[in-house]
Amino acid sequence: MAVTLALAHQIQGAIDRGEIRDQAEAARQLGLTRARLTQILDLTRLAPDLQEEILLFPAITGVEPLKERVLRGIVRASWADQRSRFKTER
Repeated sequence: MAVTLALAHQIQGAIDRGEIRDQAEAARQLGLTRARLTQILDLTRLAPDLQEEILLFPAITGVEPLKERVLRGIVRASWADQRSRFKTER
């Protein structure tokens, strides 16, 4: 998840700087569907402290400490609700 979150920030930064026109162009360049790119970029909507925690998860080969599918259900909530759900979903 840390790699995917970092990628999301790189893509969003490139769009914000005008290096990539929009999400559709980013999806084409990366060979992703627009829907998949949206899922990835949605990770940047997580509360900053949760993003930091994800980026600092210890690396365990072959084991993902938190599933992306779980995070997809969390990102649309308020930051307070995200924090609560993040603790219970882990």
